[in-house]
Amino acid sequence: MKNIIIKNCAANNLKGVNLEIRFGELTIFAGLSGSGKSSLAYNGLFKGEKCQIENRPAATVYISQKTSSTAEKWKQFLSGTKNLQKNSLVITDELCTGMTEAEAKTAAKHLLKLAEKGHAVIAVEHRPEPISMADRAVVFGPGSGIAGGEIIGDMTGKEYTKRNFDQKTPRAPNKSGKRLTACWLDMKGIKDYKISFPLHKIVAVTGPMASGKSTFLSAAMTAADKSAGSGEKRKGIKSISGKEHIRRPHMVTSEPVTKNSRSTVATYYGITKFLKPEFKNKTIDELIKISNDKLLLRRAKHIQAVGLGYLNLAQSSHSLSGGECQRIKLAKIMCKKLGDRSLYIFDNPMRGLDRGGMVAIMKLFDDLVKRNNSVLIAECDPLALEYSDERIELK
Repeated sequence: MKNIIIKNCAANNLKGVNLEIRFGELTIFAGLSGSGKSSLAYNGLFKGEKCQIENRPAATVYISQKTSSTAEKWKQFLSGTKNLQKNSLVITDELCTGMTEAEAKTAAKHLLKLAEKGHAVIAVEHRPEPISMADRAVVFGPGSGIAGGEIIGDMTGKEYTKRNFDQKTPRAPNKSGKRLTACWLDMKGIKDYKISFPLHKIVAVTGPMASGKSTFLSAAMTAADKSAGSGEKRKGIKSISGKEHIRRPHMVTSEPVTKNSRSTVATYYGITKFLKPEFKNKTIDELIKISNDKLLLRRAKHIQAVGLGYLNLAQSSHSLSGGECQRIKLAKIMCKKLGDRSLYIFDNPMRGLDRGGMVAIMKLFDDLVKRNNSVLIAECDPLALEYSDERIELK
């Protein structure tokens, strides 16, 4: 079987990318969030948009990053790759997001087995476990958005891992003696369900697939909620303590930012009414340079602070990568005038982020804590766990 050749791919932000994909190899698409990895994998190789493809295989399997849960995505992967035709193309996008280190290594071994059977296997990944085992790492960049869209490196997975994952990120831990504890008579069929975690820290809830991480976050949100109707939601709670230390909770899920096909970065973020006509096709970075509207600038700078200054205001919300979705939702919360003593809850906040992006977000979380807030995350990524003040291990 001749190798797959994709030519002049210009989907989304890609700048006429050319690449040869070899059968019998696991190839990782690596690089910054929003640099063009998913554009080449999905829009180019899978859908054939704005490119030429030679030697396209008869069968292609694509496992999306936007599947609702890690466990569901893993099931789809196992089902979709069970009875492959000979010399198929298999593409996974963020397959290992939300997995423990052991689970990510298992997933990587499955990808390698598919390659050993002669299939062409492409994985869009940021996790070190599959990258370190890969035959090849194709690196996208040099920046994100319009500053990306090029292939800037092609090396072995081990070489990429050595360059990008060996450095440590030291940080002074946050200390606190306050806790939120709540116990339910019944939580989604679990009798005497209990949660307890420290406040004014970055706390990571971690554990294997289907261990209950999202349930823990949902329970924390319900326990801390003081909005209208929250009392009705807490009817099943038989005991609660520490709620007085929290003014309000905010939750960022791993769901897509919007279901509206006409939504853009500007409309989703709620800044359309502040924009002058000539601003609407600018990036966030460009807007900050030319606008003098204080309210608009305050909101735009929150997007810039989470590393999304390159986004175009007219860009479709549906074109955002997994990492971009997480960060723009975070920025939307941050742009509100929030006091201290808030509880910020994030489900898989490292999804789709490169190491630099992860460090930036974890530092932002640390800044929230140092301003007398609390951060609770469901995460399995090694860097996030390294950076957290405390872990809660679920089984």
